[in-house]
Amino acid sequence: MWVNGNYVRDHSGGFSGWDADITNYVTPGQSAWITVGVTDKSNDISNEDQYAKHNIGGKLRDVKLVALPQSYATRLHASTDFDATYTNATLNVSGAVYFNGASNATLNFNQKDPQGNNVAISPSSMNLSATTAESTVSIPVTLPKKWDAEHPNLYTLTTNLDVGGTTVQTITKKVGFRKVVKTGNQVFVNGKEIKLRGVNVHDIDPLLGRATNDALDDATVAKFADGNINFIRTSHYPRSDAFLDAADKYGVYVEEESAVVWQGGEWGNPNTISDANFTASYMNQFSEMLEKDLSHPSIIIWSLGNETAWGSNFQKELDYAKAEDPTRLTIVSWGECSSRH
Repeated sequence: MWVNGNYVRDHSGGFSGWDADITNYVTPGQSAWITVGVTDKSNDISNEDQYAKHNIGGKLRDVKLVALPQSYATRLHASTDFDATYTNATLNVSGAVYFNGASNATLNFNQKDPQGNNVAISPSSMNLSATTAESTVSIPVTLPKKWDAEHPNLYTLTTNLDVGGTTVQTITKKVGFRKVVKTGNQVFVNGKEIKLRGVNVHDIDPLLGRATNDALDDATVAKFADGNINFIRTSHYPRSDAFLDAADKYGVYVEEESAVVWQGGEWGNPNTISDANFTASYMNQFSEMLEKDLSHPSIIIWSLGNETAWGSNFQKELDYAKAEDPTRLTIVSWGECSSRH
C-alpha cells in the first residue's frame, strides 16, 4: 500500500481484515492518492485461485477510510457466560485505548434489550490510563433473553470513550447471551443440545463473481435461514462484518474458517504446516480473524483450516485460540487427521 507514492505497509492474506495508519502521509485539506496493489502468490497458504476453480483478481471487498480521535479505542469485545442453571449471566467486556496526548480515559457502557429498552448494568464503566491501557470488566445480568438459532435475541451495547470529560468515540455492538459447551460428541448451546443442518458457503454471485457487498451478504444469510439451514461453514476464509451481523440477526450458527487450504505434500503444494518460514502467514491472518469477530454470538466454532494434515503451525493457531477465546470450539478439517476440541 502507498499514499502519494510513499510506501506504507503490506499484508499477507486476501480475506482477513487489516488497517494502515496513514496519518503521517496526508495533509489536512489536501487530496491524497491511495494505491493498493494485489499480488496472487502461487505459494500462498490460502490457495485462493486454485480451489473450486474460483479465479480471483483485484479487491473483492470494501475499503474504508476512517478518521479517529487522537486517543481512541483499539479494541472492544463482549462475551457472555451463564450460571449453572442458565438463568443469570455475566457480560464480560474487554477494552483497550491508544493514548496520544491524554493520560486517562473512561469507557462508559449502556445496554438495551432486544426491544430497545434500557437495561441497568453495574459496573457501567471502565477506567483506563496510559500505564494500564487495557482491561476487562464483568457485569452481572439478571434473566437475560438468550440467543440461539431459534431465538436470536440481540442486546445492544453502546460504548462511549470519554477523554477529558468529552465523548470522542462511540462504538456499538450487538450482544447475544449464549454459552457453547461440548460433551463427548454432543454440542450444547445454553444447556440444550443442538442439531446442525449446515452448508459450506462461498462468496459468489452471478453478477458480481467473487466480489460481495453488505446487501448481498445480508440477503445470502437470510435465504439460508429461510431454507431451514441453521449452520454455515465459511469455506474457506473469514467473512465480512455484514455476513456475520446477518448470522447474528437471523439466527444461524457459524463455523468461521481461516484461509488455509490444501497444505502438504499430498496436494503437490509446499509443505508449510510445520515450516517456521510460514508461521507468520498462519498466525497473522488467524489472529486478525479472531480480533475482528470475537463478539459475534453466531460463531460457535473457529476452523483452523481446510483439508490439511496437522503440523506445528496449526498447533500454534490452536494454542492461540484457546488462550484468546476459550469460550468456543475449534476444528481443522482433514479426514483421519482431524483435530476437534
